[in-house]
Amino acid sequence: MNNYQQHLFDAFDFTPEDLQANRAGKMTDSQKQKIKPSVLDYMQKVIITLVVVLICVVITIVDLTINQPAFMIFADVDVPLMFIVGVVIVVLTVIFLFFFEFLALLDARKAIVDSVDGVIKIHEVAAFPDTISKLKVRKETFGVLSSEQLAIIQPLIDSDENPRVTVYCTPRTRKLLSIEYP
Repeated sequence: MNNYQQHLFDAFDFTPEDLQANRAGKMTDSQKQKIKPSVLDYMQKVIITLVVVLICVVITIVDLTINQPAFMIFADVDVPLMFIVGVVIVVLTVIFLFFFEFLALLDARKAIVDSVDGVIKIHEVAAFPDTISKLKVRKETFGVLSSEQLAIIQPLIDSDENPRVTVYCTPRTRKLLSIEYP
């Protein structure tokens, strides 16, 4: 194992055992725990869903209690139709919020690993207040890089014209599990 690989272990928080299992197309137990959604993730989704429900309820109450509709676009809308629209909005919100959590759970349950090998690049995305950097190998983009990870990857890109790596990731959510530099 080269010295650079040790820096990758530290910066991307994986072990030689994780890398060995990933080469075999499997996840370690610690990697399964990392990709499973946490209780905090679920609580954030539930809070967002409750806020959407509360907004729908407030709009409906205002619409029912005041002779004038809450919004003029609802002037000719029947109350049961408003209720149906509210329910549809809530259901779509729940589906949208929990879909990726469900995919992460499937990834952890199946414990299968995909690999992508190719030239590594940094993909910068404009964001407020700064730009964010993502790891890109071939056409695949992997998560937001921390400043520590960027500090490890950037010299590799600067020192080699076409630095090739192998990234091991989850099959559905494409979450980076480990990275290997020859």
